[in-house]
Formats: sequence, C-alpha cells, structure tokens
Amino acid sequence: MYCKADYTQPLREQTPFSFGATVTVNGLIALAESGCSMRTFYTVPDAVIEVYRRGRPAARELFGGKIGLCGLMTPPISYGHLNTLGAELLFPEDGEVAVAPMAGNMDEAIRILRQPRDMRNSGKLPFYLDFQRRLEDAFPGEKCALIFKPEGPLTTAYLLRGMDFFTDFYDDPVTFKRMMDAIIDSLIEYHQMLADLNGKKLPAGSARIADDVAAMIPASLWPELVIPYWSRLFSALTDGKVSAHCEGLHPEQLPLLEELGLEFYDPSISPALTPELVSQHCRIPFAWLLPVFQVPQMSCDQVRQFVLRAAAAGASYLFYNISSLPTLQQPEKALAFVEAANQVKEHLAAGGTRQALPQE
Repeated sequence: MYCKADYTQPLREQTPFSFGATVTVNGLIALAESGCSMRTFYTVPDAVIEVYRRGRPAARELFGGKIGLCGLMTPPISYGHLNTLGAELLFPEDGEVAVAPMAGNMDEAIRILRQPRDMRNSGKLPFYLDFQRRLEDAFPGEKCALIFKPEGPLTTAYLLRGMDFFTDFYDDPVTFKRMMDAIIDSLIEYHQMLADLNGKKLPAGSARIADDVAAMIPASLWPELVIPYWSRLFSALTDGKVSAHCEGLHPEQLPLLEELGLEFYDPSISPALTPELVSQHCRIPFAWLLPVFQVPQMSCDQVRQFVLRAAAAGASYLFYNISSLPTLQQPEKALAFVEAANQVKEHLAAGGTRQALPQE
C-alpha cells in the first residue's frame, strides 16, 4: 500500500519552493531550423539527432545559458501502453501523435485488455527501443530517456472507447467496472515491463499518474469511478509517495484529491482553477504552469506578476515550457520568469512569508 500524505501537518508550508523554465523538444525543433516536420521528428532518428545537435547550441546562445534544456529523449509518446495493445499510432504531418478508438463495445475492450501478449515486443516499442539506442550512440555519455508512456485509467478507457466512454457507466455499470478492472491489470503489467527495461522492480519509491479524463467525471461519481482505480494502481506501483497530473479539474473535485493521499498535484491547464482556488479547496502542494500560448500577449511585468501571485497563493512549483516560435522570439519573458522565481526563492529562504511577497 502506498503512503498517503498526512494533511494534519502543514505539508504545503514544509514543501520547498522551486521552479523550472525549459526549452522543450518542440522548442528545439523550431530553433534547429532544419525543416523537420513533427511526423519526421517522431519517426526518423537521424532527424531527431540533427534537432538536438543544432537546437541545443541555438537555445544556449538565445538564453545565455540561463534557461534549462530538455534532456535527451525519444520522441514523447503518451500512448505506449495502448499501442502495445494494438492501437495504431497516428502521426500528422505537423501535429502531435494520436490514437484512434479500437473497441466497439466494452466487452471488446475487455477482450483486448485481457488477451495475453508480450508487451516488450508489441507495437512500436521495439522500434523506439532501437530509436533510444541510436540517440545514445549519437551522444556518447548521455542517457536517453524512453518516453513511451501509459495514460491513466480513465483516459485509457476513453481512448479505447471514444465518446461512448461517457455513457458506458450509465448503460451498463457492471461491465464498465469489469472494463476498468481489466485496464488496471493491464496498466500494472505495462508499468512492470517498463521497470524491467530499466532494471527496476515494483513497487517503486514513488509513483505519478497522468489522467486528464478523470476531470470529466462529476465529483459525485469520483468515489465510485475514479478513487478506487487510482488507489489500486498507486498501490501496485509504489509503497511510497504519490502524485498526479490532472488537467481541467473544478473546485468541487479538489477535496477528493486528499482522499487519495496525494503528496503533489499538477493542474497544468485548468481554466476553472486559479492558484487561490487550489489553496482554498485542498491542502496538497501543487504546481502552477505559465501557459505558453498566453506569453506572447503578456508583458515582462505581467510575467513577473504571474509568478508572484502564484507563489503568494501557495504554489510549490512554478514552471514554463518554452515550446513555440513566438515565445522563442521573446526570450526576455523567459528571463523575467526566472528572475521573479529566483526572487521568490530567495525571499522564502531568508524566512519571508508568502503573504509578504510583493505583488507589483
């Protein structure tokens, strides 16, 4: 059983403030100016090698070494588990990778999930394991991360069933729960396979779930449709601390995160939330993201105020992923983010309170 956070302690106050501003792989593609399409980036190792070789020096020159760069990794794919189950990876010419629903009904989904298979040798995983080796050969001494991740339980169900997922529970709750049980069993198998690839075993020291579709489940149904499945997966993955990424939550869902015992929560893009609302509705340390699509319309002073406001409201981690050409053309805003976040860190390290942070 994983270790649930103790909210009777001032957990958020005890969590050190930190931040990150990072040029992502999409940012490196733009900076490399190699004409690499997204489809090529996802499918051609030599193109990725060229993006890293050209994009990294360009990023260091642009930001003067003051902004982090993403580590060496295979093209980031969040549908690895589904692909090993038989879902085809779809690569648009200039868009993110996707998958199409492959189960016409819940019984078919259960059959797909329960069918014995050698995950390590299924789907595109062998291709991306070779991709990983090619990148490590090209950059001696660097460890290349394999980013062939699984989604969380509810998102996996949605991707298997498509829009029918949202009525499945109402149409046949018994079969729905059988499908969810099969998803958890399959996810545990996939996580164990990934651990084996890295010479590790489960349970690990900590675990994180990314499950955006859980946000689309009404708060009244979380005790039945979300909490049991997240809890079971967490218990299989770790005997330590747990965290979650879930975009799009509403205030009434936030207290339910405490029932899961989360040590950390990342809301990323959640239009119904503010850092103040997160602080008011749960006691979990949380991250707050500076959205890349908002930055071109912001001034440096507005970026600074964004940082100070989120920190004053209680955010433990602030981050900014620099991934678009417009933001790369405005490097001064990334530097303003770092300057303001450093100001917060120094203020708190000196014993200052969040409430005393300047807001202007």
